[in-house]
Amino acid sequence: MDIIEFKEDIPAFYVEAEGFPSGVKEAHDKLHSLLSGDEDRPYYGISHNTEDRGIVYRAAAREMFPGEAQSLGCKGFLVAKGSYLAETLHHWRKEEGIIALTFQKLLHHPSIDPNGYCLEIYHPTGYVQCMVKLDDELLKIKSRI
Repeated sequence: MDIIEFKEDIPAFYVEAEGFPSGVKEAHDKLHSLLSGDEDRPYYGISHNTEDRGIVYRAAAREMFPGEAQSLGCKGFLVAKGSYLAETLHHWRKEEGIIALTFQKLLHHPSIDPNGYCLEIYHPTGYVQCMVKLDDELLKIKSRI
């Protein structure tokens, strides 16, 4: 596991899945169809648990210019700057369920941001990074102990 820090917020836009995990593939397919196969940009999976709806999943892409989300009829999302606990998966397509297992492991870290989310970054070269947002203040306190 690594800690990765984003120095700035990352503007993105998304298509929300109808359900989780059943609607994830369809949400990604819909997002890719809006972008006409633009595979060079970063794509994301963003999920968090809610009390009333369970896990909410969003297939997302980095916004390449201001207003792109609106021009495609999508809602915007800012991937928050800060620290993320990350694990890289190179053979995720061959190992069904490996992403879920990886997040189960990451979510046990004691410095998780309680208001954070799970983040998947799908890289054009084929690997995926699974990340969870860390509480930067809690990390600072624990590093002094």
